[in-house]
Amino acid sequence: MVSVFRLGVHRELFHLQAGKTRADYLSQAGGPTKSADEGSIYVLRADGSVKSKQQTGSSRRRWNAHADAGHSIVVPEELDRTTITERLRTSRRSSTSSAWARRR
Repeated sequence: MVSVFRLGVHRELFHLQAGKTRADYLSQAGGPTKSADEGSIYVLRADGSVKSKQQTGSSRRRWNAHADAGHSIVVPEELDRTTITERLRTSRRSSTSSAWARRR
């Protein structure tokens, strides 16, 4: 079996078929969602090791290697870094304002 996990979507399970690549299974599962972070897709192997797209660099051939039994392909969601940064700034501003008001 090969699993494909996409956030916000149910896990997909596929019977291992000779010659199918990781990309084939991801495509069969419906591909990455609109909010997927395609650069951070990784494979959790049956032995517990992890192989990510980032580790393989630009080599598509290595990333699109054949899937083995027990592989789980994980497609994380893209983080909205701007929102997180803005929240931190807002939080910091309100903390500073509160501290300033207490001093008065």
